[in-house]
Amino acid sequence: MKILVTGASGFLGNNLVKTLIANGHDVIALLRDERQKDIFSSNPLLRFHAGDLNDIAALLKVANGCDGIVHTAADTRMWPSKSTEQFTVNVEYTHNILQVARQTGVGKFVHVSTVNTLKPGRKKEQPGTEEFPISNLEHPLGYISTKRLAQQMVLQAAGEGFPALVVNPSFMLGPHDYKPSSGALLLALQHGKVPGYTAGGRNFVHVQDVVAGIISAIEKGRAGECYILGHQNLSYREFFEIAAGIMGRKRIRLLLPKWLAIGYGYANVVWSRAAGKAPALSHHMARAASETQYYSPAKAIRELNLPQTPIETAIRETLDWFQRQGMLK
Repeated sequence: MKILVTGASGFLGNNLVKTLIANGHDVIALLRDERQKDIFSSNPLLRFHAGDLNDIAALLKVANGCDGIVHTAADTRMWPSKSTEQFTVNVEYTHNILQVARQTGVGKFVHVSTVNTLKPGRKKEQPGTEEFPISNLEHPLGYISTKRLAQQMVLQAAGEGFPALVVNPSFMLGPHDYKPSSGALLLALQHGKVPGYTAGGRNFVHVQDVVAGIISAIEKGRAGECYILGHQNLSYREFFEIAAGIMGRKRIRLLLPKWLAIGYGYANVVWSRAAGKAPALSHHMARAASETQYYSPAKAIRELNLPQTPIETAIRETLDWFQRQGMLK
């Protein structure tokens, strides 16, 4: 298949591109900057297009003849809480690439959203599913509110007969996290910057499981459907215990009450504004981290044969890759 991947230099994007190439697919990787192609090895099945998603004419040429488009490009920053740039990237650019896909008649459009567009379960025994999308598009974090809006747009197109679907990855871990993004949580633990854990929890998944789910979605995902690409629900206490054990570090024993975590987040914001830096933890992020956000990947396992790699493996492979990059020092 000929597949176009937006956001190809991102954590998920570059893992997806490398797997598609390894599987013999013809891939066009969309990058913001030509220099970002250095993270990929030379391969005749891989072509690059550098530019933003605002150049419709160029995108129409690039997408022409593609069997599928996977839209992974997103502004995932949690600070500032809301920004015009984030709306542009997550909403307007999704509109652009969706229109390009419709005009070029691709066989399948896979939009990469987030589980935060779906109602979470507060207990492991009652996890959230795809049956309960969140109708309220507003959220204190711009990333989440813009992803909700973009998802709604894609599902509306599917309702009009376009072969589009949505995948909703949970918290991904794995290699090739160049930024780093979600792997920063493990780096913080490695460098002794995690003073305690909150009472919250979330769903964790290996990035390669998400990649496998996306490829399967291109081949047999149902238009108009959402698929949670996740694996194991863990409280933050459980996650840090597993990670600390693998790292050979002492367990984190301090439980941070919600009020203390949020207060710490406010203090972080005040200090960061004075220093002109982004806070490592804002009050909005602290509030989210104090909540349990559990989800079930049962639908994706059933319909997409979503793999379920142990989280211990995901943590080890993330750390091994960071070690090779010299990022654990």
